[in-house]
Amino acid sequence: MRIGCSVALGTLCLTPHLTEFSQTYPEITLDLVLEDKPTDLVSSGLDIALRLAPEVQGYLICSKLTSTTYHVCATPEVARTLQSPESLATTPVLRQNLTGYHDAWMVKSRDGATTHYPVHGPILMSNPLALLEAACLGAGAALLADWVSEAAVRDGRLVRLWPDHQVTATNFDTALWLLYSSRFYLPARTRAGIDFLRAKLAP
Repeated sequence: MRIGCSVALGTLCLTPHLTEFSQTYPEITLDLVLEDKPTDLVSSGLDIALRLAPEVQGYLICSKLTSTTYHVCATPEVARTLQSPESLATTPVLRQNLTGYHDAWMVKSRDGATTHYPVHGPILMSNPLALLEAACLGAGAALLADWVSEAAVRDGRLVRLWPDHQVTATNFDTALWLLYSSRFYLPARTRAGIDFLRAKLAP
């Protein structure tokens, strides 16, 4: 069974469950295709894909697994330099070099007011895992998805700034989607994969 998703998502959210999947379904060979670009299921021979997006359009069957949120994360020492969202305009941060991610971040307060803050900094990276590592090493604050920063926040390497605010680069309503090509005549391996991923990744 071939499953496609981003490098970070596969590393952090799928690999912890590989042993259990193999023990549960020893007759299935699992092939993880990890790429940081959208992959067409049919042309790539994928049975299942996982995508992070506000919504997914097209001919594929898609099922929302869970909503995702983003947080500005930093070491406790770096966090002291960013006392409020207004600090983003004057304090260098770590940025992801994707369109729409590295010029400004949007912050929504508890009362729903949204403000765009320009962001800057000398370090840009294409991979969330690299951003996570750099943030943990104290190189600056980074905007990270909840599933990326969860372990580092739990063990105290990072803190999430301004917990009463929502922060995003592009859209506040983002989600993790499970995609497959047909609702009918699914191979048994694909149905097993869908059920397993829903059990592990949906709340």
